Amino acid sequence: MALAAVGDFRLWCYEPFAYPAGTPLVGRTNGIGFSSPWEPGGYNSSFDRLFRTKSGALRYAGLAVQGATHVSGEAVPGQGIAGLGRLLATDLAIPNTTCYLSFLHRPDAEEEFASIVVGTGEGNELAIGKSASTGQYYISNRGGAGRVLSGVQAVVGRTRFIVVKIFTDCALIRKLCSNLEKLCPQLISMPLWV
Repeated sequence: MALAAVGDFRLWCYEPFAYPAGTPLVGRTNGIGFSSPWEPGGYNSSFDRLFRTKSGALRYAGLAVQGATHVSGEAVPGQGIAGLGRLLATDLAIPNTTCYLSFLHRPDAEEEFASIVVGTGEGNELAIGKSASTGQYYISNRGGAGRVLSGVQAVVGRTRFIVVKIFTDCALIRKLCSNLEKLCPQLISMPLWV
């Protein structure tokens, strides 16, 4: 997972998930650009120890990767949601900035859903991920409101490289995405699905 700014061409954060295989992610602090370790988090999340590193880095043709492991989330026992969070050291609310969030994703089961959430934890956050109900990649408000499907079906065992362009212009959010106003000043455009 990486977040980079365009104007000053710097990498704001990068998490290679380079921990020994079998290591729980909660409490880990690898990477750059974060002000906290991975910690329990996520709306309605009650499981945080289900995320562990597994052998074998995710690969995507033409993309340099670091490390020899990847993160995998085990199935939640019964009903519930598993989640972790991590704070960025850099505030994304820098006016007139364009940055890119990128990550690799590989579903390991048909019924799974997964998302990366960008926001303050106050309710109106943006989610980018894979839907369990449609099987497609999407962008939406956390919880599914305003969901825009990509038209790209997630395939079990196939790694996708997802890139999301983020504009930091509060006025533009109010004009185009009134349901995301609390996330101001961040606007996230439709990701590039490859």
